[in-house]
Amino acid sequence: MFLFSLVDRCIILGGALESGAFISRWVAQGGFCGGGVVPPGTSTMKKFEGLTHVQTWNFGGSRDATLLALSSGEIGRRVLIGKNVCHRCQYNDEFDALLKSCLSEMRPSPHKNALQWIDRALSAHYTGNAHGTRHKKLHDPLAFATLLNESVCDLREVEVSVQKNRWGSTLRDETNTFAAVDYSYASFVATLLGK
Repeated sequence: MFLFSLVDRCIILGGALESGAFISRWVAQGGFCGGGVVPPGTSTMKKFEGLTHVQTWNFGGSRDATLLALSSGEIGRRVLIGKNVCHRCQYNDEFDALLKSCLSEMRPSPHKNALQWIDRALSAHYTGNAHGTRHKKLHDPLAFATLLNESVCDLREVEVSVQKNRWGSTLRDETNTFAAVDYSYASFVATLLGK
């Protein structure tokens, strides 16, 4: 499903891949970087420690289309924001306060409208869910911020592989596929909120 279509043939996809077009850069929320790709000392969630491949919803939802996009010469640069990074980026008390503060200071604008949409969409999840947690992963907002500013994430050139519907990456030059191994919370907030 297409969420946004932007100038310069840059498209953001949400969910499983179903459509293709020639684009100069594809930023996708999907995939995984683990052992052998993530540099030692990089923050890693306990559930991903020691893993090289994991199941991923977006890529696994349309395996053939994903593999085609990853190998296509019709895509100039691929930037992947995988579970190893996006699961650490969360809508929590700090982000909630920053977003609400930013909104209170902004004049009416398309940017403010977009942030109000994010606030409404995520606040419902943030107030609690069936699991009693007050954290919502910011998968797509992190991918969007990376689209606007690739320096939000620390990227490594990789080759993506799939083993029994588990996705992973290995370091490989000349693939034009760059996967996130880490991100900067400060850069994410500054890019998304325009601060």
